[in-house]
Amino acid sequence: MAALLSNNSSSARRNKRRIQQSWCFAESFALLMSKVVNVSKASHRKIVGIVLHTLAVEVVVVVAVVVAVAVVAAAVVVVVVVVVVVVVV
Repeated sequence: MAALLSNNSSSARRNKRRIQQSWCFAESFALLMSKVVNVSKASHRKIVGIVLHTLAVEVVVVVAVVVAVAVVAAAVVVVVVVVVVVVVV
């Protein structure tokens, strides 16, 4: 149980660090864009929002692809098991 809890807290720390890194990347990118384009503070925040939204969409797409691959793999396993059972019996 302690190992499970420590693993979860480690995972939570890792996730928090990833979120912070994403935010730092978005901030850095927005700062760079605001320097290049010379935009206002409100536009800087809008750029941060766009970058974070783009990162979130990419994560959703990756998760969807992983789930789709898992579903196809499960279907293949079921078909193989059915074929083996039919052939053996």
